[in-house]
Amino acid sequence: MSFEHTKSHNRGLAIGAAILTAFGLFWALAAIHASPSLTHAAAYAAIAIAVVLIVASVWCALRAQGREAQNPEAAEREGRRAGMWFGIIFTLEGAIIAAAAIALSRHNLADWIPIVTAFIVGLHFLPLARIFRAPLYYITGALAAAAALVSIAISDSAARIAFVCVAMVTILWLTSIAALVQSRRST
Repeated sequence: MSFEHTKSHNRGLAIGAAILTAFGLFWALAAIHASPSLTHAAAYAAIAIAVVLIVASVWCALRAQGREAQNPEAAEREGRRAGMWFGIIFTLEGAIIAAAAIALSRHNLADWIPIVTAFIVGLHFLPLARIFRAPLYYITGALAAAAALVSIAISDSAARIAFVCVAMVTILWLTSIAALVQSRRST
């Protein structure tokens, strides 16, 4: 059953955009922390951008348009199933990130935690794309994983961390914007 362009799917895209924006803010603040050349003004700008995107996400979620599901009961079941799988994937992602962070820290490789985290985050989008029927997430996942892999070529640790953090915030916020644009479609 396809629920593309249904009101609930468009609402889900908008809610997803808010979540991606919040995680993007985390990466933005991490980039600012990793780059001494960035000032408090950069943090305020990142927060302002996140607030605007979250307000837009809430607005789009509340004003979601689209056709109603042909079979509301089936759509509800599919929504619950997607939520369950999201919870499983998100929990596994967190556990894998935590295990990787612990292992890297124990081997005095803590500077690699953001890079490994970005790679894992990228990979987690691949099943989410299918679960949420959001092909955009395939691109998001591939770009995030690629950014993590590309960052390996940067020899300076601070520059590598800053690169991956900036790449992640850019990818997540552009995905948020694209999801909001998609959520406004009604046909």
